[in-house]
Amino acid sequence: GDLHARNPMLAMLRNIAEVQTHPLLRPNDIPQWIMDRAVSAGIAIDPPAAYLLADSVGAELRILDSELKKLSLYREDGKIRKEDVAFLVSYVREQSIFKVVDSAIEGKSGDALRLSKQLINSGSSSAMIVRMIERQVRLLLLARDLRLRKVSTSSVGKRLSLSGFPLQKTLEMEKRIYHGRLEFIHEMILESDIRVRDGSISSDVALDLLLAQLRN
Repeated sequence: GDLHARNPMLAMLRNIAEVQTHPLLRPNDIPQWIMDRAVSAGIAIDPPAAYLLADSVGAELRILDSELKKLSLYREDGKIRKEDVAFLVSYVREQSIFKVVDSAIEGKSGDALRLSKQLINSGSSSAMIVRMIERQVRLLLLARDLRLRKVSTSSVGKRLSLSGFPLQKTLEMEKRIYHGRLEFIHEMILESDIRVRDGSISSDVALDLLLAQLRN
């Protein structure tokens, strides 16, 4: 968990050693960290590639360093480009579902529809996408409740079963999204689920209608 600056153990250690703090990078700082790391390692990388890598991996610095090295071997004679990251880094493919979820919650229906079609064409189910949106909405509602009750970040992470970048991203999104919108999305998902269960519409149609309804 988080250690407060006045933690007794830290106070004791300061008498015999130098205590350094290394806070988790904020999402906006990760691309610059990647570019700085690349320069120090003699690796050339385009900024768009750094941003895609940051968006895909998050603040997992060891993984970022490892992926940079793999990409540099692939692009041994040139600069790492955005398409290289998309081709080689498995996290990029895995992130597609989370981009659909984020776009849906933020009301970017066009992006959500486009990305969901790509996922379905690659073998994902529309029902799974809806379940992932529902899961994130529940996490955001719970995160808001815990924040209002002034629960510590480490305890929130345990309650949400999240840590690191996913936790940080969820907490930041919770502050951006109006509470009434989260309740609206949850209600729309429940209504959509009822219509699918009674056979009124298919899962594919239900997803398309849901994403259209969530447009800002």
